[in-house]
Amino acid sequence: MVKIIDWEYYIERVGGTIQKIVTIPAALQNVPNPVPRIPFPDWLEGRRRRRANDHKQPKITDMFKPVANLNEALKVFESAVEVAEGETKKGTFHAVIERIKHFAIDG
Repeated sequence: MVKIIDWEYYIERVGGTIQKIVTIPAALQNVPNPVPRIPFPDWLEGRRRRRANDHKQPKITDMFKPVANLNEALKVFESAVEVAEGETKKGTFHAVIERIKHFAIDG
C-alpha cells in the first residue's frame, strides 16, 4: 500500500492546507511562522507591506498643497469672504482682507 499511494502528492496538499489555515493568517497578523516546515508563499510579503502602508497615518503636509502665490491665495480668500458676507457683518471681513493685503505688499 505504501507504494500505491503517492505520498508526495498528499504531503503537498496537506502543506497547502496548513498554509491557508495557519501560516497565511499568522503572517497577516504579523505573527512569526508557527509552522516553520511550511514557508510563507512568495506573494505574501508584498501583500504584508501593502497592508502595513494602508494603516499608516498620512502626513498633514501631504493633505494640503502649498500656495504658489500669495496674491492667488488672497483672491480665493476674497471670493470666500464675498460668499460669507451675506451671512455676517460686512465690516469684519473687509478689515481682515485689508490686513492681508497690507501683509502681502509689505512682506
